[in-house]
Amino acid sequence: FMLVQHGTFAPPFLDRKSLTDSNAGKGFLQRDSRPDPGAHSYSWPQKEELNVRHSDQPEGFVATHLVPDSTGWCTLSSPGSGFLVGYIWNAADYPWLHIWHGAEDGKPVARGIEFGNTGLGDNYSLMDRYRQTTFGHPHATLMEGKATLHCSFFLFTADLPEGFRGVTD
Repeated sequence: FMLVQHGTFAPPFLDRKSLTDSNAGKGFLQRDSRPDPGAHSYSWPQKEELNVRHSDQPEGFVATHLVPDSTGWCTLSSPGSGFLVGYIWNAADYPWLHIWHGAEDGKPVARGIEFGNTGLGDNYSLMDRYRQTTFGHPHATLMEGKATLHCSFFLFTADLPEGFRGVTD
């Protein structure tokens, strides 16, 4: 099975000054994922001219990252709104983080924070997800019949302090 939690944010909360911060590690862009996602890897948050943190990117993308720590976290801050939204989760349950950025006419229109047990996008078949690993991690989880699984995450908000520049941990 594949399980992905997906929060999507839009204007007016999302604007060109919004920042996405995380403890994500190695990653790849979905557009570069075939045939081997790891072949085009980079470290959070920068791949050449693309900085995944920044919401001022003129074109859309989906960036996928492995969470290297036992606990994953990601925040989206909005200096214009004066607050941030964040998630904290157990990386054993959700080892992958996706940042989906939608843009129209050079402006951000949506940003998704997605964390789950698959790093592969919809351009991969179900069987491909079961067969392939990236950075040594699978893209699907197998469960026995009648088994149960308990996964959870925390969602929080916070006011931004004066001079806020991002979240580091």
